[in-house]
Amino acid sequence: MAEVYTGPSAANMLANRTLAKEIIARNSDPEPILDADELALLEQFVNDPSRANAILESKGLSADPKNSGSLVAYVIYLHTTDNPALSAEDISSLKAWFGGCGYNSGEDETKEAAIESPESDPFNAGGPKA
Repeated sequence: MAEVYTGPSAANMLANRTLAKEIIARNSDPEPILDADELALLEQFVNDPSRANAILESKGLSADPKNSGSLVAYVIYLHTTDNPALSAEDISSLKAWFGGCGYNSGEDETKEAAIESPESDPFNAGGPKA
């Protein structure tokens, strides 16, 4: 049975300027705030916020980002207005988080699979294959 999200609403996080903090804090929860696709979009944005409009256009979200069903598209859209959802400090925190630490994009599973592969195991009786 799927877990039910029990955290603050998106509207609450936007109004209280806690969205970045909550995304980071709840990412390991059974029901995180953002799914993998939304996290990928957010990472693209925080890596270069000056490309906000181009990012929305590339995803086909520029026509009506407020009603796209994507919280991150809405956040990116707000960045182009006088009332951005994320402060410069929020963007910096998210960028650091994506860059090093708590965010797991699935890359770790790929590394683990390579390590578990007999061909890459230096202790394998046959050794690594050349």
